[in-house]
Amino acid sequence: MGPEITVLMPVYNASEFLKCAIESILNQTFTNFEFLIIDDGSTDNSLEIIKSIQDERIKVITHTKNLGLVATLNKGIEQAKGQFIARMDADDIALPTRLEKQYAFMSSNCDYGVCGTWLKVIGSEEIYNYPTDHEQITASLLFYCALGHPTVMLRKAILDKKCIRYNNVYAEDYDLWVRLSRITKLYNVPEVLLEYRIHDSEYRFSNQHRTKQMMATVKIREDQLRYLGVKTTECDLEIHHSIGDNNFIYNEKFIEKLKMWITKIQQVSNYKTPYRKMIEKIESSINKEIQDITKILLEIQNKVNNHKLYVWGTGSQAEKDIILLNEFKIPIKNFIDSNYSKRGKYFYNKKILSPVDINDEDNAIFIISSMYYKIIEKEILKMGFQEKNIYKLKNNNTLIFY
Repeated sequence: MGPEITVLMPVYNASEFLKCAIESILNQTFTNFEFLIIDDGSTDNSLEIIKSIQDERIKVITHTKNLGLVATLNKGIEQAKGQFIARMDADDIALPTRLEKQYAFMSSNCDYGVCGTWLKVIGSEEIYNYPTDHEQITASLLFYCALGHPTVMLRKAILDKKCIRYNNVYAEDYDLWVRLSRITKLYNVPEVLLEYRIHDSEYRFSNQHRTKQMMATVKIREDQLRYLGVKTTECDLEIHHSIGDNNFIYNEKFIEKLKMWITKIQQVSNYKTPYRKMIEKIESSINKEIQDITKILLEIQNKVNNHKLYVWGTGSQAEKDIILLNEFKIPIKNFIDSNYSKRGKYFYNKKILSPVDINDEDNAIFIISSMYYKIIEKEILKMGFQEKNIYKLKNNNTLIFY
């Protein structure tokens, strides 16, 4: 009798956390699985670590050169012997009952082809509480990737029958969930069953990589709108993408534009109830956020006469924060960016500094205008500044729909 589940883990230069990730799978309460680990041409000692762990469930495939994540995942799907494929990253931690709970759901619900879970970011209290039922997930996919890739379990028969594999795009998981949502049902277990790691290297991705990823995301969203038959204007798309990116100005005018846009989607969609809930949730989130931001800005306003205010970040979030700071007439001393190639350039007529340009003698306040708040906060604390003088003006978690 073959394994019920194939756990598929691609590995590329992941030696630092690899052993812990592997052990978290081997220690699962559900035991009838094969563990397919594909080393994608690592140049560190990842392969050595994999081979040092003795367990008959582990099956290792090695690439002599790096083929990339998509090619590696597709090879794993072809090689998988389990009726379900559980994705796992080489630096995350699967909680002990992850496979057991996902298997119980999938084996009892044959009309579902995808089952994810909630996840928690390692080193923080941040939890990605994704929407749970199929209609909620499908509605949310119009705006953002509503399943956590390393949490997902897939029904292999559906992938094989429909000849579905990962496409070679920069948002390969988001693209796959959208395609699968049209032929099967999707579900997220409403429980944290995976601990997810965010690296400094992710924070320092090249602008080229970020741009390609954003372009792929935009295309996936707009393809869905066309699939639904929604006719869009440039203003509609601006609203749509600003919601998906959680990148907009918090005010009543935006809420009204949002309601008009969601109503337009509802008119051509079967999922009217989820969209209604979505509007209510977004409106509630925005109103709370306005209150929270106002409180923070008033606090900064009271401090700024005796402190120098630095905004850490020079992207779209910083642009939104500048508008809010200007409304409260709060002056900015300089901008900071961890990308050293930006050092000395100008952003909104202010010189961009590197972290090394700020010394601990400065009586400084920081606003972090980045999705990598926790990483930057740690960097600021290491520089000797006080936590009470570190702020963010906006909740960067995009999962505000459910």
